[in-house]
Amino acid sequence: MPSFRAVLLCLVGLSAPVVHAQIQADTVRSFMSFRAVEDTLNRAVLTAHHDITSSLTQIPGSFVYDFNTFAWPSAWSIHGLGPQSVQLYFGAIPFDDLLTGRSRYDLLPTALLRSAEVNPGLPGGVTGIQTELRTVDTSQPHTQLHYQAGSHKLQRVTALHAQQRSRLFDQQGRLQGLFAYGGASDAGDYPGSRLQRQRQLLLRSRYQRTAWSLELVYLHNQRRIGAHSGVLGAEDTRYNRLIAGVIGERQTRRTVRNDVLATFKTQILTASMYLTTQSGRYASVGASARRFGGSLLRDFKFDRNRLRVRVDAFTQRIPAGSALPEGHQASLIEFQLGDSLQLPSGYLLAQAGLRNHTGDWSPRGRLQWGASISALDPYVEVSYSEGPAVMPGWGDYLVNKGTGAGRVLQAHTGIGLRMGRLTLMPYGFVSDAQDVPDYREITIDSVQVVQDTYTALGAGIRLDLAAEPDRGVYAAVNAGFIETGRTSDNAKRILPQWALSGQLGFRMALFTGDLRLNVSVRGRSWSAMTSRTLHAPTGLLVIPSQERSPIPASYTLDLAVEGGIRTATVYVLYENMTSGTGLMTGNELVADYPLPAGQLRFGVYWPINN
Repeated sequence: MPSFRAVLLCLVGLSAPVVHAQIQADTVRSFMSFRAVEDTLNRAVLTAHHDITSSLTQIPGSFVYDFNTFAWPSAWSIHGLGPQSVQLYFGAIPFDDLLTGRSRYDLLPTALLRSAEVNPGLPGGVTGIQTELRTVDTSQPHTQLHYQAGSHKLQRVTALHAQQRSRLFDQQGRLQGLFAYGGASDAGDYPGSRLQRQRQLLLRSRYQRTAWSLELVYLHNQRRIGAHSGVLGAEDTRYNRLIAGVIGERQTRRTVRNDVLATFKTQILTASMYLTTQSGRYASVGASARRFGGSLLRDFKFDRNRLRVRVDAFTQRIPAGSALPEGHQASLIEFQLGDSLQLPSGYLLAQAGLRNHTGDWSPRGRLQWGASISALDPYVEVSYSEGPAVMPGWGDYLVNKGTGAGRVLQAHTGIGLRMGRLTLMPYGFVSDAQDVPDYREITIDSVQVVQDTYTALGAGIRLDLAAEPDRGVYAAVNAGFIETGRTSDNAKRILPQWALSGQLGFRMALFTGDLRLNVSVRGRSWSAMTSRTLHAPTGLLVIPSQERSPIPASYTLDLAVEGGIRTATVYVLYENMTSGTGLMTGNELVADYPLPAGQLRFGVYWPINN
């Protein structure tokens, strides 16, 4: 493993002053920000999502393995790759599970986030998702209340309070403090799916001067949730909640996680350090882990070029537990150098990196071109990366005999056509994966690591009809097709051959804007597939065994009604409203885990300046 002293020397060298390339500090936003002007009706719908994967279905070339149930481990796939290829970030913190490696969308403070951004250049994964808190920038104390209730005794609440002072110790500067608390419970759709306990605490303090800022963030999560291994029953009997049973009804997964982040930002440099601890348990198997890491980001500007240097590093250890070898260690060091060149009608971005994951070095690279020519917005991107890392084991539930990371070569392109309020974008992609590790179910609850080689070809079209700022009809449709050719026999069709998602709605404002209304119908449709299934001990979505039932072609349809009265927003959602009716007995996206039928949810979102 490379010396962390050498990495520290690199960080110090990068932080040396540079006279010719100073970038003005962003004195409003940092890695963890909170902005009151984004607390609008359009943003409030994010509080109704179970997690951020619900907002990613419109990303071209992507697919969401969804449970449509709060606190369950939904996962996101893009360009035909497995969910484990995605590296999730919360600010500067890699927000993957320290024990299993899966992205923990379910532990993010969803109601407090800005919209997630997909960034293929983030360290640690084949592609990345960046999430940040919204900003509160107000001279008055600010409070936000989020409440949600629904079917299966769902109760969910999030409360936030923020204050700021313009002077500290008679010095010019701005001190902001933020406190947020969240809790939830849910009886679940089937036995063995109950959310027994969820608690979340967020603290943030930031001191900001003209030329620099210092920010401290603490996020605590604890959760205990039912972890059954699938619903029993042949064909349509599994959708009858009165007679259907589950495998492992009494099993639960327990998680306790703490994240601490410190970010120092100047006019030329952003430096972050974080500490993450986590413990997890399923049945009699569990472990705890500790990760310490940091990142350094520096921009240089020369004429039309913007050069970016980034260094990320962490070290991780398993101090105790029976699920993983005690004392097991892992580490990551990644160096990135990127250059963005402004062209007369567009830009050219080049990025090169070198990654060391637990002693193994690998290169990565990315080249992207985009332009804006009249009403056309074409883009092309090519990237190369090491495959995802996989966990070394999980007691007797998961076996890893030792596999390499493989490699992934991707290319995707598209062209946007703007015609007034209408935007049309056809797109296509190809992903070539060689010896990429994945998880395959052998029997129920028993999984082994395999290596998969395949080429995924996809194409699609996205259509967006934007509404006027406060009124009008809007629509979005994303239709995609994918074909995967495999040279290994690890899976048949874990992604649908075609998938469709979209929404149609209208907004209107009454009484000079005091009353705002937003009504929409949202839906998804997919072709037949084997899909993935849930490995209950770890929460990973894995290639299913022969014991699992294939998933037929189906669809979901949701109705969402939002009403804004001055600053408050009330919303009602009726999800999967045709399931369990004469039109459809039931549906599912994850093998042997039916989606809740006719699920009703009600929520209130209320920001208060007090």
